Amino acid sequence: SLPLVVVALVLVGMLGVTAWGLAQRSTGVRAGVLGFGDITEGSITITLEVDRPPDQPVVCDVAAIGDLQVDVGAARIEVPTGGEQRVVVSGVIETAGPPKAARLLGCRPVG
Repeated sequence: SLPLVVVALVLVGMLGVTAWGLAQRSTGVRAGVLGFGDITEGSITITLEVDRPPDQPVVCDVAAIGDLQVDVGAARIEVPTGGEQRVVVSGVIETAGPPKAARLLGCRPVG
């Protein structure tokens, strides 16, 4: 029935978040979405806050979400070495359809 489906989806979501958090801790890279905007019919801009060792280049995979929570585009944002440990970066995700939101898929060290 519907309540069981909802509970199952919540549990799967919690497991996914936990696994993502453990993966982030093991690489020394943590990141989160600060916001998204500049939405057009074919793109969306996403802004991330990334906490990483300053001497470690990082790449972050992001996706644009359209109607019915379907991914309509993806991009990779590069975070170069140098600067502060915590940096704010932005990137544009080109989309195949109108985007409604954007999400972070994950960040990892390069190399």
